[in-house]
Amino acid sequence: MTYTHLVPKRSKSSIHFHFRSKIPKDLISYFNETKQFQISLNNVRNRETLLVSLRLKSIVQQLYSDIRSGMKNLTLEDIKEILRIEVRKSILYSHQVSEETNKHSESGFIKGLEYILDLEKKLQQKVNNDLGGYRKEIDVKLEGILQSLDIQVEKGSVDFKKLRNRFIDLYLMRTSWMKELIKNTGRTDDDFRRDVDDKLNMNLFPELTEKLTPIIENDPHNPIPEPRQPYEVEQTLSPHQSTPISVGIHKFVGEKSNITKKSKWEITSSLKMLILEFGDIPLGKINREMGVKFKEDLIKLPKNKNKLPQYKDLDLHQLVGLNVNEKDRISTRTLNNHLGDVSSFMGWCVINGY
Repeated sequence: MTYTHLVPKRSKSSIHFHFRSKIPKDLISYFNETKQFQISLNNVRNRETLLVSLRLKSIVQQLYSDIRSGMKNLTLEDIKEILRIEVRKSILYSHQVSEETNKHSESGFIKGLEYILDLEKKLQQKVNNDLGGYRKEIDVKLEGILQSLDIQVEKGSVDFKKLRNRFIDLYLMRTSWMKELIKNTGRTDDDFRRDVDDKLNMNLFPELTEKLTPIIENDPHNPIPEPRQPYEVEQTLSPHQSTPISVGIHKFVGEKSNITKKSKWEITSSLKMLILEFGDIPLGKINREMGVKFKEDLIKLPKNKNKLPQYKDLDLHQLVGLNVNEKDRISTRTLNNHLGDVSSFMGWCVINGY
């Protein structure tokens, strides 16, 4: 009988064994992408090698089982949340394409429109001519998302196929939304969300229909200048988006296993400045305007603020309020390092749905 978990190793004139375990594909990410590991049984007597290896095999299988038991199954609410995140990413990507288009000239506008039409054509051709291949592309993307959320699901299950098909529907809609933005039709991000809800029929954004508050013109208690919509939407945060900044920082830095302790400390120090600026607020409350203010305040900080006695006991807002002379402020390099770390963190937060 062949025991695949035993690997013979020759040492001079003798042979000893290693216990080997191949890590299941769905758990490889939990072991830093390691696909197998071995344990030397050199000190185990030959007649006990098989017994010890079988015991090790039992322990490892239980370990794999325990890891899987900590993974939750895919629920309808999980599907909705994943799709909401993907809608947000699609909106951001669409705006990026729109803003990078040269709309200042007719030729630039036409070139941008042609780029989107080409994207649309290629995607439609994939769906029409190689749907199986395109589904595999989406499968890879979904497997990464589900693993990051500790969600266990079989690729052949109805729930997985349902989620995959919704992703394809969303990507087909995205190019149409890009065209709307480039043409400056006046439609808003919420219009796109409503279109998605109509298409997918999953009630992903109930707040767009259930929490609509009429805006009364010239109402002194509701001073919203020149509203583009006849209704304002009450924004609410999901439990996931309510994650505090400090928890997000811990998770973000924890994923960086291939950098030095010093680099982790430097990144953490940069990101903690967000807490000094805004408090340990939910990640979902951070918006573009806050990002602009954060940058403006960082520019005003003095260099060596943690070393010089006149600065070290002051908080961030007090330091900003000193209006330090420009030549005594932090260097452009230091500023860019801080902003680079924060930018990477914000991108990670968007990708992970915070």
